[in-house]
Amino acid sequence: MPSVQDISFINVSEGKRATQSSLSKWSHAQEATAATDPDFDRAFAFHTDRQGAPHWTLDLAAVYPIEKIVLRNRRDGFQHRIGTLVVETSLNARDWTIVHSGLTYAKDEVTFPLSGMVTARFVRLRLQEATYLHLSQVDVIARRYDTFGEKVFLARRNDGLGERLNAILNALWLSEIYGCGFRFTWSKRFQDDPLHAIVPVEDMFSAEFIDRYFVPESDVAGNWEIVGPERSYEEIAWRLSDTGMVSAPRVHLSELMKTFIGMDDREGLKRAFARIGFSDHVRAAIDLAYDVEIAPDASALHLRSGDVFFGEYRKLLHYTYKGITLPIAKNIILNQQEKGRCVYIFGQDNEAIAYLSAETSAVDTNTINQRELEGMSRVQKAMYDLVLLSRFRTIVGGSSGFSRQAGWIGGSDVFRPPQIFNADTQHALSVMDLAENKDVYHPLQTAFAYWYAYFYGREKRTPEENIPLLQDARRFDPANELYFFVEAALLMKCEDGPAASDLLSKLMQERHAQDSLTTVFDIFVAHTAGKPNLAEYLPHFEKLAKDGSFHASALMCALARKRKDAPAVQVYNDLCSKASGVAPELKDSVIQCVAAIE
Repeated sequence: MPSVQDISFINVSEGKRATQSSLSKWSHAQEATAATDPDFDRAFAFHTDRQGAPHWTLDLAAVYPIEKIVLRNRRDGFQHRIGTLVVETSLNARDWTIVHSGLTYAKDEVTFPLSGMVTARFVRLRLQEATYLHLSQVDVIARRYDTFGEKVFLARRNDGLGERLNAILNALWLSEIYGCGFRFTWSKRFQDDPLHAIVPVEDMFSAEFIDRYFVPESDVAGNWEIVGPERSYEEIAWRLSDTGMVSAPRVHLSELMKTFIGMDDREGLKRAFARIGFSDHVRAAIDLAYDVEIAPDASALHLRSGDVFFGEYRKLLHYTYKGITLPIAKNIILNQQEKGRCVYIFGQDNEAIAYLSAETSAVDTNTINQRELEGMSRVQKAMYDLVLLSRFRTIVGGSSGFSRQAGWIGGSDVFRPPQIFNADTQHALSVMDLAENKDVYHPLQTAFAYWYAYFYGREKRTPEENIPLLQDARRFDPANELYFFVEAALLMKCEDGPAASDLLSKLMQERHAQDSLTTVFDIFVAHTAGKPNLAEYLPHFEKLAKDGSFHASALMCALARKRKDAPAVQVYNDLCSKASGVAPELKDSVIQCVAAIE
């Protein structure tokens, strides 16, 4: 699996036309081009007259990424005359970039390495004094990117539709900024998942777009990706030149790059979206979304739920930021309506959207073009929603690639709930609403809302105040291991180790009976956003393990195995073996689960 393109080097100057600023008495017609003839056998190929700043210019006839420029000096003396040499490149013979300027002491040959970083059609050599300019040969060596024929930015995400399209938009925009190519992969992951709008590549994009830009995942695996803060324009250019292909991020470039051309261009991603060749049926859904009449100064609410509330992601603490619970959504709508805005609701949970619309008079977007929507596939509906969402100046959504992407292609302002309500307010609104509506909502909506209320109040409330919220969350979603773990940690904060250990015992006994014990350990050792799922709670499990809890020791041993921390594995293994009071069958199953962690 290559991490770079196949790269070769070619001399692109051979036989190309050149001109010089003047002719000397030793010159002959068309001699400037002789410097690009490798078989020319004379002490000098060209010779200007003595003049101020003499120069020689080469036209490569096409644009190339220049690897190096090699100059061979006059062969019979006077080699010192190139001492004040300036080397310049240009795309158009009007705007020049200096790639070398300064004293040049070279007897026979001098090389100026550019490593493919400079793209040019024209090369100019000039001196900074009144003298003669004469050389025997000029070679311009260019990089040739053999895999794709050009440097490319890649979009190769394999997660949900929003993040995949974000990467495609970024790759297209970067290809515009850096003046290079674009390619994309399209993973089959989630293709059959009912919680994701992922279809085969030929159903998503036009045959022409696929033929021109699509590449298999195996062809581009392992290459450098733009991640981390404060990447510079120059660093990315270097990586692009060095490898021939760089993976685009899923987040906005302004979050990763210090500066880049067009950073303030709100139209850049809109132009990128227009370049995507969608299949006919996806394009029909997009066109329909552009035809919808919406109220002036309206706001959109993207009610992210789907896999965050109803799938396994609800068990990962980091994903709390992605969802908007019904209590918070209801109050966001009221907040926007108080500002005189009509609110349109988007999302995957049609039942929740219908409820919010009935409660607040917000517009259920499922009722717009309802007949057409009923005949749409899942991906058509997703693209229809995306484009319609992009037409709102104000979008409120969770930490969702989908709402973020709509903001990109529409130039919209995207807000998250914490930008509208602070943590105290979110907690208070959640608790107040749940007291009245906990049995009205879907159980998993209610459970997540209790968790959300805990999460946004945990810093300012005592463990004793927070534990009831976790218990309510468990009551409505007993299959969620995250709630057990956090409640156990809170019990440890209350210095009630026996109750914490009992809760972990209850969890493991229930999952053992359900033949799903491995899930307990999978969730405990999971990593999200670059850190352990339960990072802020791990010290409490560590203490509980050292206090003699078999269940906490087993969990910490699993985490140590995941971290490849052999000394810690031994410590927690010893603690497990010393623990007592655990049913032998459960103990054996737990130890097997721990041993299977890699």
